[in-house]
Amino acid sequence: MEGGSVMWGVVNSWFQEYPTGLVAWVDSMAPYLNTEIDSSQYQNAWRGWAALGQYTAGEVLGSSVYMGYFKHLADTLVLNDGDADGGIPVIDAEPDDHDQTWVTNYLGFMCMDKLMNLAGVPRGDVVAGETFKATVAPLPAYKSPGLQFALPGPSQVSIEVFDVAGRRVYHDRLGLLGSGRHVLPLFRTPEDSPASAGVYFYVLRSGTDVAKGKIVMLK
Repeated sequence: MEGGSVMWGVVNSWFQEYPTGLVAWVDSMAPYLNTEIDSSQYQNAWRGWAALGQYTAGEVLGSSVYMGYFKHLADTLVLNDGDADGGIPVIDAEPDDHDQTWVTNYLGFMCMDKLMNLAGVPRGDVVAGETFKATVAPLPAYKSPGLQFALPGPSQVSIEVFDVAGRRVYHDRLGLLGSGRHVLPLFRTPEDSPASAGVYFYVLRSGTDVAKGKIVMLK
């Protein structure tokens, strides 16, 4: 496995449970992370892991150096989507229309939310109001996932979903909802057909509060 996967995995498993020594461990291991993947059979999948490892190191250490490596790797991945259809080929040498769904889904499950942050799409499941929270479950999903959120009081609520190219693919005005917890099934159509595999981003509005986050749909 690419070293970035180890960095991300250890930080988000062992050190989540036992945080002592986190900074020292990341500081000692981060210099060994790849700053570029020049060639391999799975170049862009490995580049995604490298980017995620650099992001993890930068986040833990508060380092602009590792965040700079992350941005370079992420920018390169975004540039691989030359036809702006949201798909990424497996290696740089392949043409723009040779998208590999598994590579795109792989990146989406692990780090596309961080990559898209560079392109101006906010990342994270909760933004704005402290009492307005939203999460997607299951993540990733095979059929219609549920968007779970809680309202502190009655509010007008609406939802929009965008693909990675910024196209709006789903929207619904839910009207006035009462206080408490709610579960909104996403991508429901009259035929109840699931959305295409890929990465999507939701924008949930409740009055002046906004929650934004990622949805990953698998085949």
